[in-house]
Amino acid sequence: MNLLLLFLIICVVSLVRAQTATTKPDIVFIVPDRSTPYPNGLHNGILTSAYGTNYTVQVVEYGNYDQAKSFKALNDAIDTPSNKQPKVYCIWPMDIESKELVGKLHETHNVPIIQINQLPDDWELDHLLGYAGPRDAERAANAGIMIVDAMKERGVKGKVVALGYPASYGGYPLSINAFRESLDSSIEIVKEAPLARPDLRQVSRSYCIVHII
Repeated sequence: MNLLLLFLIICVVSLVRAQTATTKPDIVFIVPDRSTPYPNGLHNGILTSAYGTNYTVQVVEYGNYDQAKSFKALNDAIDTPSNKQPKVYCIWPMDIESKELVGKLHETHNVPIIQINQLPDDWELDHLLGYAGPRDAERAANAGIMIVDAMKERGVKGKVVALGYPASYGGYPLSINAFRESLDSSIEIVKEAPLARPDLRQVSRSYCIVHII
């Protein structure tokens, strides 16, 4: 009986693998890999949400915000024949060049695209089905405003360490520029560091540590 059960399980697993290999996915995610906390949470959310549904999901990783790998993933999607395209893409573009490739993907195949985590610019609105993610500049500006208000309330001047995205990520300049603009002349940013791996050993404890993402 146990041997028969084992045989049936092996047959079912083989059949599922064969179907997965030949069936185009319903949803394709093009995202960074799991090497930093935020993308890792996204991966977990994708797998959790897909579990128990009838949707087939493919996750295409482009490394830790690796531009070359990002370009390759998007160009591979563009080169995929229209009859093998998924029902929808969910794409996290890492920079403006990647956003342009997302536009080319839609222009080539007219496939629905949901953009993740990179707030669309006006020129992108015509080719995107939707957006899921934060407003980087607004969030960072709010962090700066709260710092200014808190220091005014206490009657002190301050120095700030800003923890944000890796500098290679497209959301970083949006965040840090908005944060800078929201501060007044009494506050100095003495260090900027990526939140994933901040090197703060040389930073005085008297500085204020601010998360701008």
